[in-house]
Amino acid sequence: MKKIVSALLAAAMLFGAALSASAAAKTQDKDWTQADLSKLGQGIYQDFVKGLHNMQGTVTSEFSGTSQQAFDQFGKILQVLKKQNPEIFWLSYDYQSCKVTGGDTLSWSPDYFSEFKSGGKLDKEKIKSVQQSLEAVVNSVGTGKTTYETVTKFNSWLTQNVAYTFDYSNSHVYELTGALVDRKCACEGYAKAFKFLCDNAGIECVVVSGKGTTGGTTYDHEWNYVKMDDGKWYLMDCTWNALGANKQKWFLLGTDSAVEGMALLTSHKEDGSKYPELSKANYSAQ
Repeated sequence: MKKIVSALLAAAMLFGAALSASAAAKTQDKDWTQADLSKLGQGIYQDFVKGLHNMQGTVTSEFSGTSQQAFDQFGKILQVLKKQNPEIFWLSYDYQSCKVTGGDTLSWSPDYFSEFKSGGKLDKEKIKSVQQSLEAVVNSVGTGKTTYETVTKFNSWLTQNVAYTFDYSNSHVYELTGALVDRKCACEGYAKAFKFLCDNAGIECVVVSGKGTTGGTTYDHEWNYVKMDDGKWYLMDCTWNALGANKQKWFLLGTDSAVEGMALLTSHKEDGSKYPELSKANYSAQ
């Protein structure tokens, strides 16, 4: 995710070194966060990420293609921005629109959560204050000597310190701020928080959307795929780990595993977006 992000956040003073390591890790593999975007869309996406991290009121991107092609990518770009960039927690879910100027520049004035606006403008000091709180949590959680020890720490911290809640009136429950600041969130908050911690540790990770089935009930759900030192990807579901007695029940699983009598890809059915192919076997730390 986001080769450009490490340098940007370093300039923004937080998480620079950690995200630089993350960007370096991503050069070793396909950037799965942008897999659903065309080459044109990826260029626009990277410019938009840069503008958002710089907290600009309007972000722009020059593109090579038709206006329709740029417009067609815009919706997908928004989905990637919200799902795979948890550190941009001030970007709202409200209706967003863009326009083409000069024939080859896509211009977007993002809408932000009201609590991060003051006088109609982005409240950069409020954002920086929250970033400092997040940095403190990252430092507190820490990392291990290996990738396995590190993701174990992340899962343990999230399952032991964050309570599950589903409150439509509180936008934080869908953001990493719900998990790492308020200490209560929905599945989306858990998944974004786990990815955020992995990003800062230089571990490749994506947020996955789809349908979760448990106890005979199917509902919208989000979880993670994480890449381990063997070069393979595994499923991590911190939400369901937090809700159960066994905090590692849904921990580094492969597609051949069956939990609660269901095959993994039945209990966790992807939404059709492009994601890394999972290992068949569960991860072994041996």
